[in-house]
Amino acid sequence: MTNPDAKPISLALTRLGALTCRCIVPLWVLIGAAFKLWERNPSLLPAPVLDTVRLGEGVLGLSGTAWFDLAIRLIVGIEVALAMIMVFMPRAARPAAAAILLVFCGVLLGVIVPLWSRDGFAAVLKGSCGCLGGWSPNPLVMLTIDGAMLLSVIKFGRVAAGAPSSRTSSAAGPSAANVSWRHGWQRTLTAVLLLEALVFAAPAPATKPSGDGGNGQSLTDTTPTPPVLPAGIWPGPPAQIEQFYVPEFETWVGKSIIEQDFARLITPAPPADFLTGDWILIFYRKDCDHCEAMLAERFSDSLAIRTLAVAIPDTDPAAALEMPCIECQLASMMPDVQYVVGTPILLRLKNGVVTCAVTDSENSAKLDECLAP
Repeated sequence: MTNPDAKPISLALTRLGALTCRCIVPLWVLIGAAFKLWERNPSLLPAPVLDTVRLGEGVLGLSGTAWFDLAIRLIVGIEVALAMIMVFMPRAARPAAAAILLVFCGVLLGVIVPLWSRDGFAAVLKGSCGCLGGWSPNPLVMLTIDGAMLLSVIKFGRVAAGAPSSRTSSAAGPSAANVSWRHGWQRTLTAVLLLEALVFAAPAPATKPSGDGGNGQSLTDTTPTPPVLPAGIWPGPPAQIEQFYVPEFETWVGKSIIEQDFARLITPAPPADFLTGDWILIFYRKDCDHCEAMLAERFSDSLAIRTLAVAIPDTDPAAALEMPCIECQLASMMPDVQYVVGTPILLRLKNGVVTCAVTDSENSAKLDECLAP
C-alpha cells in the first residue's frame, strides 16, 4: 500500500537537494571568491593553500607579487567556474558541489590538525581559516559549516540530481535530455567567460614610491640605475614598494642583507654599525606566542651578540605581549604593506652577510648553531 505522505516528502527532499546544490553551495563559493579577489592578500590564504602556491613560484617565470597575484586569480577563477556549473547544469551540480566542499574540508583539516597538535585547542578557536579573507571565522566553525553542506549534498543532492533526468527521459525521451545538457553547457560557458573576464581584468596590485631612502636621497625617481653607496651604508627602502612581500629566508644565506628588498623595509634604519661585525636579526610579531617564547628563552639575559628585533606591524595591539628582550635594539617594518611571513624568524649576520637562518623556532639545534659565539 502506497503511503500518501511519501510523495510530498520526496518532493520536499528534491527541492532541498536542488536548493543546496544549485543555490546555497554556489553562493557560498562565490562569496569566498569575492573576498579573495577583493583583498588579494596571500597572507590570508589557508596555510596548506599558501604552501601549495609557494611551490608553484617560478614555474611560469613569475615570482613575488606577480606570481601570488596570478595564483589568487587562478584560485578565484576555478571557484567561479565550479559555481557556474552548479547553477546552470543540474546533473553536474551535485558532483561539482561535493568536489569543492571536499577540498574545502580537506584544507580546513590541514589547518586545524597542525595547529591543534602544536598549540592546543585554544589556538584553533583563536585562529582564522582564511576562507573569507580578513573576515574569516576560526577554522573549526568553517569546517562545521562546510561539513554540514557536504553532508546535505551527499544525502539530498542525489535525490535532486536523479529527479530531473528521470522525468526528462520518461516525458520527452533521451534527445530532450541531451538538448538540456547542451544548453546547460552553453549557459555555463557564457557565464564563466564573463565572470573570468572580470576576475582577470581587476587591476593588479600597485607599487608605490617609497619616498625618502633614509640617506636623504629621493626615491620617487624610478630610474633603473641605483645610487652607488659606500660600503657599510644602509641603502634605505627600495625605490618601489610592492603590495606584499613573500621572502624565502633560507635563500638569503651567503648573501648581503642589503640585497633583500624585504629587509630594506626596516624602519627606522638599523644602527650605523649594523653592517659590521656580528649581529642577530629577528623578525617577530608583538602578539605572537612563539615569538615571545623564543625571546624569553634565548634573549632575556645579557646578550653575547648585538641583536636587532624588528616587529611586523600587522598585529592586534590589544593582544600585544611583553617584550622579554631588554637589551634588544628595536625597530619595525614599514606599515601599510602586507608581509606574507610566519614568525619568529632569526638571522645571523657577519659584516652584513647572512650566515644562518632559522624559520622554525622549535628547531633547538638550528637555533644553537646560529647563536653560537
